[in-house]
Amino acid sequence: MLNRLQAIFPVAALAIIAAAPLHAEDLTVEGAVAAALKNNPSLYNVEKARDATAEKVREYWGGVYPAIGAAATYTREAEQMPKTLTPYVYPDNIYNLNIGLTQVVWAGGKVRTGIRMAELFSDSAEQSVRQARMGLAKSVRTLCYDIILSSATALIQDENLRLAQQHLEQITARFRQGLSSDLEELRQEVEVSNAKPAVTQARNLLETGLLSLKQILGVDPDRNLSLIKAEDPGSDGDETLDALYKEAIARRPELINARLQYRLAGEQITLARSEFYPYVNAFVNRTYSGYTNNTFPSGGESAWSTTAGLQLQLSLFSGGATNSRIRQAKIAQDQARETLEDTERVIRIDVKRAWLNLKEARERLSAQEGAVGQARKALVSVEIRFKNGLSSQLELNDATLALNQAQLLRVQAMRDVYASLADLEWSRGK
Repeated sequence: MLNRLQAIFPVAALAIIAAAPLHAEDLTVEGAVAAALKNNPSLYNVEKARDATAEKVREYWGGVYPAIGAAATYTREAEQMPKTLTPYVYPDNIYNLNIGLTQVVWAGGKVRTGIRMAELFSDSAEQSVRQARMGLAKSVRTLCYDIILSSATALIQDENLRLAQQHLEQITARFRQGLSSDLEELRQEVEVSNAKPAVTQARNLLETGLLSLKQILGVDPDRNLSLIKAEDPGSDGDETLDALYKEAIARRPELINARLQYRLAGEQITLARSEFYPYVNAFVNRTYSGYTNNTFPSGGESAWSTTAGLQLQLSLFSGGATNSRIRQAKIAQDQARETLEDTERVIRIDVKRAWLNLKEARERLSAQEGAVGQARKALVSVEIRFKNGLSSQLELNDATLALNQAQLLRVQAMRDVYASLADLEWSRGK
């Protein structure tokens, strides 16, 4: 199949832009995909969001380890109170230093649940990046196949115009010899005029397709053109529908994300329930105190002390807020379950639609493979008969139109086979 498709379209006829660092002549469909995955601004933002969620995991792990802090104060007595008001004499300089360590001993599962949730968020962000990359690759491949179709269509319309002009020259020569009427010449001039807009339209479609591709690749719209060739997008799509279903269910990032969201909803329930449990911290404090009328306290004017203990916090009444949060989390879990089931149904539909489209496009391509050769033979035969006066101008134009339509149907079928293969690869999670 691939060899037949590549034979239909000459590589040198398919124009496309070059994207650095690839050489212009080396850029293929997959080369354009690689360039888009590297340079597309929208994908860059999705990847940065993924990196931010990865940092959340490290942030939540910080709650597992002890927290150490230090605080120091210095107080200077600028003016003493009169002794008639207080019998105490305060030192001029007071120094305090406290170094403390706190460690979560029990948090009702909050810390552990928070870490699991952060990891699930990170996994979900990774799947979002996969989904964005797959969608971008599919868009670029489909656009490249459209450009290939436009380029091939331009060649076909160029040939159609050339044939119309060639036939006009023949009819003009016959008219000068008195073998044709001026009406035949006028009718053929109309055929030439009708063929020109199709050429212009095909070339415009090619240029606008290239502009769209430049936008996706993130390059300058005035970038020079280079060559592209069609290449095998991957699988030939001959697997059974059940095998495709299984692969899609296992690989599609949307479904993996839906499963992660369902698990996250379960963790939200656990987190809400943890409000019923006590929160226990262990702490150790090391304190230095110094009092002196001099600049720095001497040994007899300072002392170190150490304290350690446990702190317990327990919510005794919250007005039903905790129970409400648990019910909300359960509702969210029900929604996540429904989303998961719906996503699986949608994915199965995607796979079957792509499989059916590929099957239909292959049948059309198979039907059109011999039609072009037959139409070209028929045109050559009619041209010979027309030169000998055995065929009419109407038959000549009909044979030309038949060749044009057969060629257009064949390149359209080729494009649809490639696009359907790309769609099937995407629908199965590749």
